[in-house]
Amino acid sequence: MYFILILIASLSSAPAMAGAGGNLCEQIFQSNAARVEPSAPRAMAPKGMDIFGFMMKLIFKPSALVEMREVHSESSLPGIGDGLKLAFLNPPITDFSEQERTSYRDYQRSMKSLKKSLDQLHFREDMKDVKTRQECFAYVERSPNVAQVLQEMEDTINKNQDLISKKEAVSVSQEIEAKERFLRRQGWTIIRSKNANEIHTQIRESRPSAVMILSHASVDGKIYDDELNAFPKGFFNSLRGYLDNLVIYSCYPEAVMENYGIPALSKDFNYFYPTAKEKIKSFLGEKTPIIALKSIRDLPLGKIIGPRPEEKCFMVLDQAIPSEFGIFLNGIFLDSGVSTVSFDCGILQDSNRIEIFSTVTNSFRGKLGVKQIKLNSERVIQLTEFSSSTTNRHIVTRGLFN
Repeated sequence: MYFILILIASLSSAPAMAGAGGNLCEQIFQSNAARVEPSAPRAMAPKGMDIFGFMMKLIFKPSALVEMREVHSESSLPGIGDGLKLAFLNPPITDFSEQERTSYRDYQRSMKSLKKSLDQLHFREDMKDVKTRQECFAYVERSPNVAQVLQEMEDTINKNQDLISKKEAVSVSQEIEAKERFLRRQGWTIIRSKNANEIHTQIRESRPSAVMILSHASVDGKIYDDELNAFPKGFFNSLRGYLDNLVIYSCYPEAVMENYGIPALSKDFNYFYPTAKEKIKSFLGEKTPIIALKSIRDLPLGKIIGPRPEEKCFMVLDQAIPSEFGIFLNGIFLDSGVSTVSFDCGILQDSNRIEIFSTVTNSFRGKLGVKQIKLNSERVIQLTEFSSSTTNRHIVTRGLFN
């Protein structure tokens, strides 16, 4: 599920997104204990939220919606001076076709007409006085004209779901482009159109002070590059010692931390992630709006001191692999598009597994042809190539050794 919410647009169609009739009441007054994470943002605030106050924060100070939290390394000292800061903006650029623009304008006109009907029925004024779910149900029951308009709104939205989703993606692209100027003023170097392998390589080669990854995320904690390839699970393990601060700005931040094992890596870099402020959390859930990106303005970035992981071990392949293929040792992403890779010897275990497979969507035809790897110039490990349905692509080269 995409993480970026264009909330102003959502709020402008609040009644419709909440559903028709009694469903509206369920959406507004649903208890936190029973709440299930929705598949789309709820457009009306639940009980206890001042919707007009929320809109004021949204319009005049969007950063007030989100606060940045930190998993602090004990080896960190404050201040990084003029260190390199790389911002990888991963969501793909999306735009409407001319036909889609026309269709969306038709949809907007329909919604505008329906909203006007609701205003004529004094819906917004009446809802200000509704305090409980029971009062809401009673209001809907005695207001059949309101219920009918709400139903028409819901039907219109259902009919145009694909178009609405596309519009959200278009708005995401526009919002990110608008935030690039802010990031540059904050000293970030903007990088776009990179897949996960290229991002990993650039971090290792440039050794930046700070890395920010602005990304879509799924409910199970996977983050995605601009081609919607999931970052491998062990992606950050081999980046220890190559950066001092890592920021992942996405939805489902707790799930992202768990999926990529961030707490176990926190001794090697500071980690920052967004979370909705308490009064807003009941509205946003685990979503993170791009309009709140300015919340990263005052991050206490630091400098990691003390010993770093040493890459004293290395492997040499009998031939270089294509750039879309990654080399994994015990599930940890080591490198891509190389014939030689160095790594921290601590990754080795009593029993070890080497895997080489494509981590991106580009199709690969034929055989990879890597037959062996030499470990530390002394041990030769034979590899076997076969097809697999469990990885991103059909070719996997694997070797096991003790």
